[in-house]
Amino acid sequence: MKRKPLPDGTWLTPVNAVGTDPKMFDNADRSSQSGLLVGALTPNPPGATLAATAKTHDILATTVVGALINEAFPLTFRNRNSGVWQAIKKDLSHLLPESQNTPIVCFCWNPR
Repeated sequence: MKRKPLPDGTWLTPVNAVGTDPKMFDNADRSSQSGLLVGALTPNPPGATLAATAKTHDILATTVVGALINEAFPLTFRNRNSGVWQAIKKDLSHLLPESQNTPIVCFCWNPR
């Protein structure tokens, strides 16, 4: 199998079994209080809402996706150079180099 070259600024991280992943998985599968997020749309499953008590991983997913969406699509476009859009632009330049000068908005309306 041919290895793909790594994108600039990235590196391979060795993966060693040290026993922390099963503990993190077990903790994330516990139930937690949703607090202020009760009723928030959640990506797990898409379109569902958080109840007063939810799986911890669902609360985390809702928070992360919500933060990314808020950063990328704020109520006012005060920061078009946000970190989310910078990352998207950088990824697109590697994935679609022929479209490097195409405005990102065009990908939303005319995906390839």
